[in-house]
Amino acid sequence: MPRHRERTRHLASPENGLVHVLITGGRGFLGARLARRLREAGHRVTLFDTHQAQARADVSGMETVTGDICDFHAVLDAVDAASPDVIVHAAAIVGGVLSMEQPAATVHVNVAGTVHVLEAMRLRGVPRAFMISSEECYGSFGYEPADEAHPLVPATPYGITKVAAEWYTGYYRRRFGVEMVNVRTSWVYGAGMPRLRFETKLILDALTTGVALSETGADHRIDYTHVDDFVDGLLRLIEAPRLDHQAYNISSGRAVRLGDLAELIAANIPGARIEVGNGLLEFAPGFPAPVKGALSIERARREVGYQPRISLEEGMRRYVDDLRRASSVVS
Repeated sequence: MPRHRERTRHLASPENGLVHVLITGGRGFLGARLARRLREAGHRVTLFDTHQAQARADVSGMETVTGDICDFHAVLDAVDAASPDVIVHAAAIVGGVLSMEQPAATVHVNVAGTVHVLEAMRLRGVPRAFMISSEECYGSFGYEPADEAHPLVPATPYGITKVAAEWYTGYYRRRFGVEMVNVRTSWVYGAGMPRLRFETKLILDALTTGVALSETGADHRIDYTHVDDFVDGLLRLIEAPRLDHQAYNISSGRAVRLGDLAELIAANIPGARIEVGNGLLEFAPGFPAPVKGALSIERARREVGYQPRISLEEGMRRYVDDLRRASSVVS
């Protein structure tokens, strides 16, 4: 029989402070890295993902439930099987460009999938969950560092679906007392990153051909977050016995011009020619990417002691080395 529990606003710490965490999208880039860190910290982990998903980190030996986030009964079965203390909802279609190419699928996965998790929480009394959200919720920044009170004016299907999902978390909180905290991050990078994003393409082109060119983007500013820092911040939120807000930025808190990033990458690939043209990034011809900058991480720093540890210089050095090893294996 499923376990039903009385819902509380703040998570009561179980014995020894350890919890059982169910991660949707648990074999993905962020989900798998989080799973490994949780297990290292002594927590119990169950992964929920499709059978096609390729693990982006070592998740061998972890409990796994196979299913699709778009199938409500599969989500409910996973919650029944795991009976978790906490859910981390990481399953999503991610990225502005991909969402523009697949707008309907993005709605189905990101919005309906979130509602499926919320409804399963309501029915089974799961005390708390965390949804991985994005700085794309803010659209073009009106000021920076952009804090959690920044207006939500998304500009891409991805951002729109994340705002809609966050609004559903607010509805379920007000209507049913279901607690899902929104964790907004920004351009997470590191080993296993599956998308051919701006910096990844520059690195791979430079490694394989010696030349990496981008027509525009040098003036765009991005808050890059190393995956290990993001996982550390999320772990701190999960382990906190009390959280006073419904949204937290977890990022580096620092923005870099993409032209400067290109120079940083070039310094790690001797002999490569890397050039980025002036102007802002475009997600499609004539469709500029939202204007970004640094996120404020003061709320997470104050409440859970979050402090990013990996500088952009160190993180990109590691990332170049990771992609160099991966490309040598492929070749």
